Amino acid sequence: MADKPFTLKQDLYSSVPPPQVTVVHQLHSPLAVRHLDALAKQPVLGLAASLDSQCRVQRLAVASTTDVLYIALSTTSHPATHQVLQKFLGSPTPKAATKMDLLAASLFLDHKCHVSNGIDLLSTIDQPRSSYFAFKALFTEKDLGKSALSNLFRVHDSGSSAKMQGVCLLAWAACRIAVGDPSPLASVPKISTSLLNASELQGIARSIQVAHRLVKMKPHFTRHEVEANTSSNSKVLRVRCTRFKTRIRNSSNSIEIAAVSPEGKEKVTKGKVNRVQGRNVNLLVKQDIKAEDIRSVKTIGRDDPTVAEIVTESLLLSALQGRVELFVSPFPRALWTPERDVSWKSVLPLPKTTFLFPSPYPLNSSQSRAVRAIIHPTAHRIALIHGPPGTGKTTVIAAAVSSLMSNRKKSIAVCLIAQSNVAVKNIAERLIKSNFSNFKILVSHDFHFDWHEHLYEKLSGNVIRSDQFNGPDGTLSGAKVVLSPPNVIIFDEASQINVADYFPLLQQFQGSLRKLVFIGDDKQLPPYGSEEIQALESIFQFEHLQSNSLFLDTQCQMPVPIGEFISEHIYAYKLKTEHQITKFSSCKFIDVGSGHEQQEDKSWVNLAEAKVVAKLAQKLHRLKRSYRIITPYDAQRSVLENGLRAEKIPWQDRCYNIDSFQGAPFFNVFVAGQQLTTEQVMKMTIS
Repeated sequence: MADKPFTLKQDLYSSVPPPQVTVVHQLHSPLAVRHLDALAKQPVLGLAASLDSQCRVQRLAVASTTDVLYIALSTTSHPATHQVLQKFLGSPTPKAATKMDLLAASLFLDHKCHVSNGIDLLSTIDQPRSSYFAFKALFTEKDLGKSALSNLFRVHDSGSSAKMQGVCLLAWAACRIAVGDPSPLASVPKISTSLLNASELQGIARSIQVAHRLVKMKPHFTRHEVEANTSSNSKVLRVRCTRFKTRIRNSSNSIEIAAVSPEGKEKVTKGKVNRVQGRNVNLLVKQDIKAEDIRSVKTIGRDDPTVAEIVTESLLLSALQGRVELFVSPFPRALWTPERDVSWKSVLPLPKTTFLFPSPYPLNSSQSRAVRAIIHPTAHRIALIHGPPGTGKTTVIAAAVSSLMSNRKKSIAVCLIAQSNVAVKNIAERLIKSNFSNFKILVSHDFHFDWHEHLYEKLSGNVIRSDQFNGPDGTLSGAKVVLSPPNVIIFDEASQINVADYFPLLQQFQGSLRKLVFIGDDKQLPPYGSEEIQALESIFQFEHLQSNSLFLDTQCQMPVPIGEFISEHIYAYKLKTEHQITKFSSCKFIDVGSGHEQQEDKSWVNLAEAKVVAKLAQKLHRLKRSYRIITPYDAQRSVLENGLRAEKIPWQDRCYNIDSFQGAPFFNVFVAGQQLTTEQVMKMTIS
């Protein structure tokens, strides 16, 4: 079945005749087969696809310089369709696409087809692959239509349910780029997925597909909370960000500023980031604006990819191209290909280590088992430790590190990694309490400077900020810093980490690594995006690791009623509680009837609840009681910190988001329901 051929409308190339497009709905039809056979005889072809929300290929466009075949696909298609598609994709004809990594991954995962001689065009560009400038650099013609190029970039960037016109044009443009001068055919390594082990390819392809879906989840604009810094001059607008999560970043994206004129009219002007220094930002604007007249500041476009995202994407692409082998070491093989026999003979054992933890509080039996598993020379090469809240995950890590570092005959390099900065800080503070200070904690400049310096006051002598490395060989304040390849890598909060994020570390340290340790709790926070993306997994979802996992079975931070409740309803009665507070009155519920939630950008605040919490904190501070305040919302955390400042009590290291505080000791305040006056709060008994 086919529609009537038509001429593709295009204003991309002004001096090039447009191609003819043929649409087929049944790939195994004689007409479709003839078209594919004819196209396969061309020197090179361009490919592009329309993807659904799960990055599955719905429509595939195959193009030469003169013709385009637009094909409807289905994951439940006729068996003959699969045979025709595989014969074409497996042919020796070079096939070029702007995102060949995603296309090859999706065709394998959802259609069980292998691509041979695939060319990823963006591999020829030395710029971030997700940027418009990288896409633009693929085109060398001087007579390109700029608006048409911008529209085509949106098709390339989104991919999701793109219309036929755009997909056909993208495939045709890919073919023209591939046959251009210079041609990328010789310089770019080809992607031939049939050359890879099926289990390994499954892990790589799923990671690629998940990464692209996570990118699509990023908002297309960010509204910033700012306040006036100083008045603008010479079209330089100076503002100060008030919230870390929505801070203005160094980016090539356009900034949109809405301000109120002296006549009371709102005007919107565009700008660019000129300088970011902590909270303070200089914006180059096209019109003079007084900072005090600003009503809103927005960044238009998705956030730039992080360094970790860029490294992972590049590594997975290189694996598809055969430039690197991700599964040489037994560690990735044991994680991603459990059906294969894994030999550990090539991995050196850890030196024998004495259990040593200089702490006044002895470890319980489950903690001791976990520590001994970590420090054992050969057992538990991959240690999976399940720790419910309050069971001492940080203590286990500190005890393991102290023990490993006590071996003075043979040095051991240990690397501790966590999903949140707060988790790393907690581990560092626990090590200090255990009289072990021979370590450095790496903190990004963006997170530390002018934003969270107060969190690291107890660790000032151990902190290395990312901007303090000022050379390719790693120098710090003029002194050489030697970073030893780690023998042991410990991942805290491992339940929050996307398994694809482990690939770069395992690749980089495959020669030195002797043990992997994953500590976390899959009953708490999963990796970001897992609710929307079922294929996004944490290490705790790898069933083949569960049989040999260790469970920390005793919590000591929550009062007995709370501990018993979560043991029954979440941990199948496996969690024991040891705590001096046994009364049900240990958990108080405070109803704040006057409070209501207000949306602030993509977050929420409740001002009445924040006032109540501030009064509670004031009382706790006066009683010299230890406390922390937890909120589900980032915007509310900023309101809470401002409330503590207003009460003139310590605000640093007091307010946290749930995702940065899981498993840590806390004082619970649940708010809802009926009226509660400030006087009633002040009269409460704090037990």
